[in-house]
Amino acid sequence: MYSNFFKANEAAKSARSLASELRRAREPVYIFREFETLSALPFYLDSCVGIADPRSGDLHNGLLLDPQPERFPDIAAMAKRAATEPLWLVVPNGQRKNFARDPLSAMFVEVRSVGPNELYASRALARRWDDSPSVHAETAPPQRITLR
Repeated sequence: MYSNFFKANEAAKSARSLASELRRAREPVYIFREFETLSALPFYLDSCVGIADPRSGDLHNGLLLDPQPERFPDIAAMAKRAATEPLWLVVPNGQRKNFARDPLSAMFVEVRSVGPNELYASRALARRWDDSPSVHAETAPPQRITLR
């Protein structure tokens, strides 16, 4: 019974479903602001993820010691990258309204909901789908071709 609860609520409570959507993606994956909500995502992806416009208390001291602007870009840097680079952005449920109000949202295309999170592709990544009649599974939007 206890394990049935986890199975029924896995998409809402775990980053595993989200990771399964992104596992074959070759483009960098970023989380919008809130690392704590999706801190298990790097584990399930078996790779590092970036944090766009980090506002994380857990990361605060580490970012002061070693900012790593490539992995933890501010809004301006992320917008610049999203205009030209194929990227994935995960927006946690608690950040949806903030993301919608942020100018950065104009640089991304909503792809789908995965549990309580929204998955976005940079406009540069979305242009690949529009420019190519034969879309590869690794870069296709999940509503057209699943990344699994």
